[in-house]
Amino acid sequence: MNIGEILLRQEQGEQMRLFRESIAQKSGVLLKSMVGSQDAIFNAAYKNLHPQTQLVILSDKEEAGYFLNNMQQLVGRKDVLFLPESFKKSGQINEINPTQVSLRNECINRIAAADNGEFVICTYPEALLEKVITKSAIRKSAISIEVGKKIDIDKLVEVLINHNFEHTEFVYQAGQISVRGGIIDVFSFANEL
Repeated sequence: MNIGEILLRQEQGEQMRLFRESIAQKSGVLLKSMVGSQDAIFNAAYKNLHPQTQLVILSDKEEAGYFLNNMQQLVGRKDVLFLPESFKKSGQINEINPTQVSLRNECINRIAAADNGEFVICTYPEALLEKVITKSAIRKSAISIEVGKKIDIDKLVEVLINHNFEHTEFVYQAGQISVRGGIIDVFSFANEL
């Protein structure tokens, strides 16, 4: 039996019918006694029936990571997003985890850029407690650099440092900048390139 057949059986099952009825009636639904990847299979089957953005809140970061991986295997990587918290340890806002900031920014940017995305957003309570910057604030603080346009390197570095970038000799993780002569290396929090 392949994944498509498993999802089809789940879509046509009695549990799914009852779940869809509860959702339609806007009554609370609690899914329990699911083991292994059963929660992701059920969610992927529901996504096939109702292609819309879903926010799935799991109990902690580890559980969200497992669910994310399972969903990516079932529905595809591009449709499943991860919204982590920005910090190395929960509640310690003075230590930022650059990798998690990049993942968080990628998730927020993908949602903001989509007209009517059909994403599955996997997250956990601590990540939801963290505030998200508004579109207008992003536009206001954006730095636009164009090919052929002259810029003041010192002013750019100052702005980046004010936006919590770390000045290093070489960049190797998100949130770092390096200046070598007339070359500025910037490892963005929000973009791979």
